[in-house]
Amino acid sequence: MWNEKTKQLVADGKLVVIGVVQEQHAERAQLYKQWKQYEFPIAQDAVTGLGLAVVPVAILIDEYGYVQDARPRVNKIEELVAVVSEKPGVTGSIHAKIGAPTLDPERASITSMKRDRSNENQPESDIVIADTYLQKQTIDSTKKAIEHYDLAMAVLKQRNKPRKGMVGAIHFRLGVAYRSLYDLSKPADQDPVWFTKAATSWTNALNENPNQYIWRRRIQQYGPRQMKPYPFYDWVEKAQQEIAARGETPIELTVALSKAEIAQPNRKFTSETTSENPDPEGKITRDDEEIVSLHSTVVPHKVTPGKTARVHLRFSTNQGHWNNEAEPMVVWIEKSEAGKVSNAMLTHPNGDGASSDEVRNLEFEFQTNADLTGETSLKAYALYYVCTDDDGQCLYRRQDLSIPIQIEPKSK
Repeated sequence: MWNEKTKQLVADGKLVVIGVVQEQHAERAQLYKQWKQYEFPIAQDAVTGLGLAVVPVAILIDEYGYVQDARPRVNKIEELVAVVSEKPGVTGSIHAKIGAPTLDPERASITSMKRDRSNENQPESDIVIADTYLQKQTIDSTKKAIEHYDLAMAVLKQRNKPRKGMVGAIHFRLGVAYRSLYDLSKPADQDPVWFTKAATSWTNALNENPNQYIWRRRIQQYGPRQMKPYPFYDWVEKAQQEIAARGETPIELTVALSKAEIAQPNRKFTSETTSENPDPEGKITRDDEEIVSLHSTVVPHKVTPGKTARVHLRFSTNQGHWNNEAEPMVVWIEKSEAGKVSNAMLTHPNGDGASSDEVRNLEFEFQTNADLTGETSLKAYALYYVCTDDDGQCLYRRQDLSIPIQIEPKSK
């Protein structure tokens, strides 16, 4: 609606439109922009540096940098733009001046900023330095960003009364940084713990400020269907098809969408219980050689009793390859007295070719019992066919796993 209402004003030179998106993955916003054929620039604010708690927000700024309207109505935009602004310095001006940004990331000298960090008890300097490193979007710079966020957090923890909102802001930034580190790395170099730390940090941030809409959305993005207000990226496939039909090449998504990100909301938890345990007596040989490594990430990191979490499982080969000429990999989740799962049996399709080395991801949801306390765990196992590097021998193996579920204490 805003785009249609402002198009002519932009064409006439009466208005400049700039968008800001609180997106973790910038290329997804670029794809949406390409799909809708938006012509205005869009900036990324992945760490909510603007301090916004809700979106969308429209702000009308005049040619002198003064806010004319912090909540302009779309049907009044032509009328508002036509108003002649007062020049700066006029006595009695009621307009607010936009504050200058604390840092220009394109021109900032991190070296000089470090020299200016003379007072180590001021976490603000470390936050700004970390934000700057994070915007460089390299593995090394992201690791340095995490170091400075940790330094800022360490200082805050020493204070009796930390500045309101800062602890949550650092937790959220750490979540963004860890997820960025995970996404920037090649699959073979990814440490799945980074995603777990991202989920943990986002959960900690929201606990600090439950009213922060943007922070909540990040958890919902990877969380269960019961938490979702809408499907986050169900538009991607349609956008790619329509862009291609116009004869254009769609913006490439460097990070593949997870099933959680395209899942439809579902207020009612459903559980599939018809599958049969494929190895009830545990006869399949265990993967003692650790040919395959696995890791689980639970979102949200802590679950309120009676609520649902989404479990992300990640499998990768260490010293072998997936055998794609046999049956697909399966995961069986044992029945739990702590709650119920959405699917007891998960199946991952075989990869391309006779063998492959791709990372395999599976997801399911777990609804906890309302009277659950403390920490619990889900027992499960994976069955897969792999071929070893040493002699090319193909094996059928089982790996048992325990998935820890942390329970959020109920509020008194």
